[in-house]
Amino acid sequence: MPEGAGKSAAPAANARLRDGANDAHFAGAFLNGDLLTQLPTEGTYLGAATTQSAEEPLPRASAQATLLGPEARLAVSRTGPVRVTYSRLRQRGLIPDVPIQESQVRLYQRRYLGRADTGTGVPYVEVEVPIHMVGEGNAFDGDDFFVFYGLRLREDGSWLGDLGAGPETVPGCGDPFEMNNEANIYWLACAQPSVGEAWRRMATTSLAAASGQPLANFRHQTRMEEQAAFRENLPSTVTDRMYLNLHTDTEASLALSPFWRPDPAGGTVNLTVAVAGFNNISRPLRFELVTDTANVTLLEEFNLTVASQVTRNYALTPAAINGASTKVVVSRGTGTPSFPFLFAYLNWFEIAYDALYQAVGGELRFHGGDTAGARPMEVTGFTSADVGLLEITDPRAPVFVTMQAGNVVQDGATWKLSVMPTQSGTRRVFHALGNFGSTGAVEFNYVKSSLADDPTDPTLLAGGNPDLVVVTHAQFRTALDRWVQHRIARSGGTLKVHVVDVQDLYDWYSGGLRDPWAVKRFCNHALTRWESWALAIVGDANENALGKRVLSQADGWATDWVPTHYHTQRALSYEPELMASDKWYATLQSGQNYPVEDFPRTQATPFDMLAGRLPCNSVAELDVMIDKIITVESPQAGQDWRRRGLFIADDEWSNGYGAEALLSLEYSPGELDFLESERDSLATQWATGTGVPMEACS
Repeated sequence: MPEGAGKSAAPAANARLRDGANDAHFAGAFLNGDLLTQLPTEGTYLGAATTQSAEEPLPRASAQATLLGPEARLAVSRTGPVRVTYSRLRQRGLIPDVPIQESQVRLYQRRYLGRADTGTGVPYVEVEVPIHMVGEGNAFDGDDFFVFYGLRLREDGSWLGDLGAGPETVPGCGDPFEMNNEANIYWLACAQPSVGEAWRRMATTSLAAASGQPLANFRHQTRMEEQAAFRENLPSTVTDRMYLNLHTDTEASLALSPFWRPDPAGGTVNLTVAVAGFNNISRPLRFELVTDTANVTLLEEFNLTVASQVTRNYALTPAAINGASTKVVVSRGTGTPSFPFLFAYLNWFEIAYDALYQAVGGELRFHGGDTAGARPMEVTGFTSADVGLLEITDPRAPVFVTMQAGNVVQDGATWKLSVMPTQSGTRRVFHALGNFGSTGAVEFNYVKSSLADDPTDPTLLAGGNPDLVVVTHAQFRTALDRWVQHRIARSGGTLKVHVVDVQDLYDWYSGGLRDPWAVKRFCNHALTRWESWALAIVGDANENALGKRVLSQADGWATDWVPTHYHTQRALSYEPELMASDKWYATLQSGQNYPVEDFPRTQATPFDMLAGRLPCNSVAELDVMIDKIITVESPQAGQDWRRRGLFIADDEWSNGYGAEALLSLEYSPGELDFLESERDSLATQWATGTGVPMEACS
């Protein structure tokens, strides 16, 4: 039996690799490159052919719509009720300037699905988000607003839902560490639904007023994590890179907010703190819990000896948090060795304690415990009778609780909410808001919201299948055209080029969120549907995509115009760091195990596309790059500069060698010798030397 006869079928992503399409474009990488057009392909040897399988129609999670105007991307940076007012939307130009009915307001999220990415139509489903409209039931105008329950990025993970074909796992937002985006995205559309259909609204219910002895407290558990600083060195690509502090800080403190009032007579307070070291060198740290400034509880002195994240657990009495504010503080310890800085990162803390049914700042998130039956609860401390209540047991399907007689009663100079839900053994969770009809819920982040005023299908072609696909930022699109025309002219007019805006890729492939996987999915489309053989990216990248705190010498580093892919580089005792590679986009062998990726280990064959980048940070820089490209590719007589070259040597490590590499850029003696060689007698020899033809080297 021939060797190939017993081989199993290739995975779908690898089948394209075996047909040899466009191999000739890579002939320059081989001594006998012309043979690439003559040798049989692996697919022929195996008796395999690249075919497109029939796909079943994908059910949609939404009705068909007739848009009244452009859609908007609403930004949400905290989990909880979000208020969206007509006046703010109009002020920011986020809704069409046409008459809009309340029934035409729709909110949804886009979720990429691999099975939806068939090459035709959108590769995502639209998951509708229920809203509660506060208006007169007619035109959406004036002081009208709606409320929805928004999720911040780290809490918008995968979930079990029904998109029309039965229960299935719906992907999360794709940014659980909040490393690429400042806020989550919810799509707002003003649209007329199809006849007989309606956009999703919150279900409503009512609850009886509490009777009998109300519950004394509830067990509150929450997690605090603020992404304030960027960590350069990390042990893996799936490790959180956003922390509260830099390793050069001397102290890090993180406050609990909101801080629901603790019950002084409650049970044990459980606290977990997560920290990570800059490297594997032992350093002493001091952990404290500070309540109302003066109440300081020493948690422990601890020697951190690893670069990976560790968690420390503590059991405390209620007295440790009996106050109006509390925070976790990590500082340098008193042990040895002594360091001038923390050389550690505070990532997050989780706390669980018994809280009172008392509104703080006009709101409270609460529950009635896990006991079955009627659960009488009274929430005190509201400043008016205008109290709203949402049941958020399922945060993706919140329920609006209408107030009945006895639900809101005066309590001296304040008001209290009185409810008694019945539980079947499953905890029911609620969020109460004072001043609900006005400013109770936090308004959406309109500064970070944007209008999708020019939506474009990035897979729509004006001509034939492109040879070269170009991914750029809108900032560079106009200036880039000169380079595109030069490339076409250099090919004799035969090169087909397709240029796309990276934001269109985000909208199409990652729900509007910045995500390198959106670029990856587009490149997969270009390879499998168009057989494109070259990729150009225009615009620089920066692993610190959000521009968080970094060492001072890194403040002026590039903007993340178009993201790249990173993999972890390790060597001996040096701190691990990320290496950038656009080649991840240029192969079908990578990206097959989302979201985990061990590239370049998975790369067993040559890349499918030539890949390059013009790493500009301004139009002026791009103009200079294009000028140089055109000059180099337009040889003329008298260009002696073509006989000169600049060679730059470096190792894998951004910060060089030695202890000072922890704080500033350092270079090895060999690198300094090379740098100085440009100024010594060698420079003259290079300038007067004569080029050696390749034939002479054989």
